[in-house]
Amino acid sequence: HDGYMDELRYSKAARASAWRKATYYSSFDDLINYNYSSDLTPPDEVNTLSVDSDGNGTSATLDWSGYDEAGAGDVAYYRIYVETYDFSAIPATEFATVSAGQFSYIADGLIQGEKYFFAVVAVDHAGNAVTEVTTPPASGIPTDIEPPEPVTILQVDCSETALTFTWDHSSNSAGDLANYRVYFDGDLTGVPVGSTQNSYEATGLNPASGYGFTVTAIDNDGNESLPASTTGVTLLDNPANLTAASSYGRVDLNWSSVSSPELVKHYAVYMSQSPFTSVVGITPQATVNGTFASINGLSNDVAYYFAVTSVNLSDGERKDVATVSADSLPVTYVSGTISSNTTWTLAQSPYIITGDITVRHSDFMGSVATLTIDPGVEVRFEPGTGLYIG
Repeated sequence: HDGYMDELRYSKAARASAWRKATYYSSFDDLINYNYSSDLTPPDEVNTLSVDSDGNGTSATLDWSGYDEAGAGDVAYYRIYVETYDFSAIPATEFATVSAGQFSYIADGLIQGEKYFFAVVAVDHAGNAVTEVTTPPASGIPTDIEPPEPVTILQVDCSETALTFTWDHSSNSAGDLANYRVYFDGDLTGVPVGSTQNSYEATGLNPASGYGFTVTAIDNDGNESLPASTTGVTLLDNPANLTAASSYGRVDLNWSSVSSPELVKHYAVYMSQSPFTSVVGITPQATVNGTFASINGLSNDVAYYFAVTSVNLSDGERKDVATVSADSLPVTYVSGTISSNTTWTLAQSPYIITGDITVRHSDFMGSVATLTIDPGVEVRFEPGTGLYIG
C-alpha cells in the first residue's frame, strides 16, 4: 500500500481518496485507519474576504461567501482577525470565531474614522490553520452613514400672521444628534435649529394663507433623517352672509364660502340662548363641510343665537364672531301608546312622530281610545316610525 500512502502528503481531498482506496484494497487484518492526529495540513487560505465599513460608524461587516469550504477540507470554524496595522503573519489573538458554514460576521466596537485590517482564517478539526496570509488583509474605515430617527408628532399653532411649529424630539438611539434643520415655505437650504429645541416660529405672514413646513434631524456626521412635514395655515376669515331661517323644531343656517375653501377643514356652528361675541369656551353645536346646517331638536318659542367660524387645516379659528338669531316654529313631538281619547289640533301642528304610535283600540277592560286629527294638521314621520291601531 505504499503508493497509496504517498497520496496522504497531498490535499485533504486526496487523503480522503487514499483512505477509500486503501480500505478497498486492504484485507481486514491490515486495514488502514486514517487518524486526524496525523493531519498537519491547514485548510486553504480564505482569499474571498470583502469588508463593508459603512454603517453606524463603530462596526464593519465581513463577508467571505465565495470561499470553497467543501474543497478546502474539514473546516471546523473560522478565526476573525481585526488589527489597526497591516499584517501578513497571523496575529496571536483572534478578534472572534464563527462556526463552519457561516460566511459573514459583524465586527463591533470599532473606532469611527480609524483604519482597520481584517483577515479570516479557516481552522480544521485538528486545529491546523495557516500562519501567514499571501492575500493582503481587507481593510476599511468605520463610517457612520445612518441618520438619526425622525421627529414625531409634528403640530402647528396658528394666529392671523404667525405660525408656531412644535415636534417631539428624535429618539436619537445612537446618541449623536447634532441639530435639527427646518425648511419653511419652499426653502431648499433649510435653517439649523439646536438639538434641544423642538419648536420653530414664523412671523410676518399673510392671513388666510398656507405655508409648507418640514423638519429633519441631523447627526454629527451630517446624516439627515427622514422628513416630517405639514402645512401651516394662518387664520381664515369667518363666513360672511350668515342667515337663519325658522322651521318646525329647527333652524336652518346658510352662509357664504370663504375665499380659500381649500384651506378649510370644516365650519363650526355655535349656538346659545343669549347673544355672544366670542366662542372661547363654547363647544360647537355642529361641524359641517359645506355652507349649510340644520340645527334640530329646538324648543318652541325660544330665541336662539348662532355663529359660524372657519376652522382651518391647522385647527385654528377666529374666536370673535357676529351672531344671528331665530326662533324655531312650534312643533309637537309624539311617540308611544295612546290609551285615551286624544285630539291633534292645528294649534300644535305639526306633529313629529319620533317613535311608533299605537292607538289602543281595546283592552281587557273593553275600553276604546280614539285619535282625532283636526283638518289641516300636519303629521311627519321620522324614518322607521309608524301609526298603528292595536
